[in-house]
Formats: sequence, C-alpha cells, structure tokens
Amino acid sequence: MLITHVRDTEAEPSGPPWPLSNSELAQFDNFGLQQVEKLVFWESKGTDVKQVQIEYRRHNSLSK
Repeated sequence: MLITHVRDTEAEPSGPPWPLSNSELAQFDNFGLQQVEKLVFWESKGTDVKQVQIEYRRHNSLSK
C-alpha cells in the first residue's frame, strides 16, 4: 500500500514533501509490483494537493 502526494509534471519539486510524478510511480513495476487498485483524492477540501492511494501486489514469478 502506498499513499503519497503526486504531481502532474515531471519537473523536479522544490522541497519537502516531494510529490511523485507518474513516471516515478511507474518505477514500482520495476521492483516486481503490479498495481491492483488506485484511488486519487485531494488532501483536504479546497486545496490543490493531490494524493493517491495505490494497492500493489507482487508479480507472481512462478511459472507453471
């Protein structure tokens, strides 16, 4: 389970907290994780801080 701030640009953020970009979130696939469910929400009403909650599952590396 991952809950993080996200940004819509690939530009480097200026400081903490460091929101992740879509390409940075895609890196989790390289670690053997598969996205199961993704929920996008705003940190609180009336703010522009976007967050995601993503459930991952480890890829099954067993071949039959």
